[in-house]
Amino acid sequence: MKKGFTLIELLIYLAITAAIVTSFVYFALNTSGGSEKATVVTQVNNEARFVLDFMAAKIREASAVSVTPTTLTLTMPVSPNYIFSLDGSNNLQVNENPGPITVLTSNNLQVTNLLFTNLAPAGERSNIGISFTLSTDPPAGGNVSPELAYTTSVRTAISRRK
Repeated sequence: MKKGFTLIELLIYLAITAAIVTSFVYFALNTSGGSEKATVVTQVNNEARFVLDFMAAKIREASAVSVTPTTLTLTMPVSPNYIFSLDGSNNLQVNENPGPITVLTSNNLQVTNLLFTNLAPAGERSNIGISFTLSTDPPAGGNVSPELAYTTSVRTAISRRK
């Protein structure tokens, strides 16, 4: 009696092993892809929250507010004044006047549909409506794969305290 495997048994074992390895690799790739997507979603939402918190703090401190659809100018009781707008790369920036210009969003994110409105009637305390869309670089830009593209729209209103 000879010991060993027949060719058919060997092929069956190889097929089962290949199926298990393929399933494991597929699972690992999907898990890492889901993790990357979750990281992108978290980054976009955290930056949107940061921008809104920063703008809310400055609006509440302002003594006067001037609004155009794409620019928000805050006159502060004590210098500097703040001017919020988009730069040429669709990043949200704040100009501390006098002082530096600071970009509030990451270079790999794009701000679109930025709109500032004063929702308060004339003579009332300013109530500033802010809306914008924050997204990862579009796939055409070559920086983000389509699977990792994410967009969130933000819309809120913030009132001056004074």
